[in-house]
Amino acid sequence: DESYIMKDQTRQGESEEGEHAGEVDIQICYNGLPVVMIEGVKISSLEKNTLDTHMNKVLTKYDPNGCPYAFLIIYTTVKNFGLGYQKILEYFQKYDYPYSRETDLVDESTEYGELKHAQIVLNRNNQKTRVHIWTAHII
Repeated sequence: DESYIMKDQTRQGESEEGEHAGEVDIQICYNGLPVVMIEGVKISSLEKNTLDTHMNKVLTKYDPNGCPYAFLIIYTTVKNFGLGYQKILEYFQKYDYPYSRETDLVDESTEYGELKHAQIVLNRNNQKTRVHIWTAHII
């Protein structure tokens, strides 16, 4: 409805280098306030530095206010998607998030063979930030 506004490729927050405003992939606002941050990345294997950069963008660099929902969408061309997703899941289970964990990272059922979902809840200044990690296999 008209209470929701979607912004894409807008500049806000801080770029990775910290010199300019960042370029947000997608932000959803409700009644003028940001509620969802979405960051996408394409990888061909477990590219830890790339994943770190994009998780950092969606949680801190582009979101100075602390949106309640953050989505990292990972598009991967890895040949063995099951194994590739397991590596991503294990990486984010041990990840050093910038906020304390309220829950463990949980692998959620999607009922799709080429789309996986995991989520974790973080505590950001006594407010919950639900982080959703979606991994899509690009064939």
